[in-house]
Amino acid sequence: MEFRARTIVLISIGSVLVFVALAVGIAVPISWAIAPRVFTVDTAVEQQVMQDLEPWADEVMAIEGPPGTTLSPEAGVGGCLFDDSSETVDQPNAGIYWDGPYDPVAAKHGPGKVARSEFAFLVDRIEALGWRVESEGFVEGDAYMPSRMEAVLLRGSGDDLVRLDLTSEGWVYDAVLTLPHAPKACRVDVDWP
Repeated sequence: MEFRARTIVLISIGSVLVFVALAVGIAVPISWAIAPRVFTVDTAVEQQVMQDLEPWADEVMAIEGPPGTTLSPEAGVGGCLFDDSSETVDQPNAGIYWDGPYDPVAAKHGPGKVARSEFAFLVDRIEALGWRVESEGFVEGDAYMPSRMEAVLLRGSGDDLVRLDLTSEGWVYDAVLTLPHAPKACRVDVDWP
């Protein structure tokens, strides 16, 4: 009888421990997901990164875009950006955009032969300035992203590396300059109560 009583007590304690472990295991991820986020910017670092990007952005913006496109007025260096929907942060970068007339065929099927050759010509013009091509090619689209041309160009090395991501869907050409080894100017933290 005594053995049976101990077994029942041990099973009861074990059940309580399992219940507590499950409750904590569920509560922690839920509280993490609903905890408010705090967007923090080190303005001195942000300003320095933006200043370091400026001459590279000016160099790329000076390139004549593909025929029929114009440099977007929104082109230039920007600071930290916080995306509320995904609660992520983008470090300072330079966005350069050449806009052309909308092409519904390219929107549906990706860049055609002419757009592909214009993209290659744009990559060649950037490469002629001293950039080196790390990758370049056609990327097949899916249900979420249309087919597009992409290229990655680099300049410098080590801590002085500058990265240029170039994409085109056939009528608009986007270039994004970043400094991969620059100190982080902004971050998102969880604000625990």
